[in-house]
Amino acid sequence: MQVSAEEMAHYKKGTKPKRNATQDEIGLCESQLHSLVKKTEEDFNSGVFIKYKKYTLTTKTKLSSAKEAIQFNHFHEGVHLGYVGALKRALGI
Repeated sequence: MQVSAEEMAHYKKGTKPKRNATQDEIGLCESQLHSLVKKTEEDFNSGVFIKYKKYTLTTKTKLSSAKEAIQFNHFHEGVHLGYVGALKRALGI
């Protein structure tokens, strides 16, 4: 993992916000948004994920390769973006 255990604990499945994020936490997320995408691309292209461990999601969807996991991640992030848009509309932002 390229993120800390503390970050994972704050944002893993089943968690919910307990407080507002600090400006430093927001800055870290913003920097990781770009650096981790680049790192993933570099690792994918250099063959780091050839020995991909199959993973079954809670929806019973099975991801059998890094390529499938990356494709699923695009969908997953789109769901988050949709929720953010809905919340913004509900708040009149």
